Amino acid sequence: FVLRTISPVETIGGGQVLDPGVCRYKKIDEALLEAVRQKHTGTAKEMAEVFVRSHPFLTESKLRQLLNTESVAQELRDLLAEKRVVRLGDVYLHRDKLQHTVDSGRELLDRYDEEFPLREGMSKAELASRQDWATTEQEFELLLGWLEAAEILQVGQGVVCRHGFAPAFSPRNQQLRYELETQIEKAGYTLL
Repeated sequence: FVLRTISPVETIGGGQVLDPGVCRYKKIDEALLEAVRQKHTGTAKEMAEVFVRSHPFLTESKLRQLLNTESVAQELRDLLAEKRVVRLGDVYLHRDKLQHTVDSGRELLDRYDEEFPLREGMSKAELASRQDWATTEQEFELLLGWLEAAEILQVGQGVVCRHGFAPAFSPRNQQLRYELETQIEKAGYTLL
């Protein structure tokens, strides 16, 4: 691109657009600068990885537009083979994004289970409102399906819980339950 003044017509600058879909960054750090360097001077595979990392849920056709190269399919196959990128349906995610999804999902459900140990799990709608891994419902459903297939989470009846989770009394609650049942039996009543 070229920047010119209107009157008098003079060229004042120019450059090359490396990423037309980038967002504004509040803080510029070394990792961001390195990503820009790779977009500018990296190999096709390095650029593909940087674009998949910075644009989650990227399709092959969109990546082809961003890279402006025909070897995108081969670069994605190489990244998939090296397990640096994961394919979910027709979109690609970087392994760092998936790791963040796993960690965040476990943390949310661990806190929920600690607060409500006798519930079967968190409602799917509540998890969707609390999570930060997906911006659309389609992305959320795609990641939730992957988490279930990877046996990290269980989804059922509109409820999401950690894989293998079962509601259980805490030792203190078990003791209280035993004491209450004993008192009820001593009073001559029976439990249904």
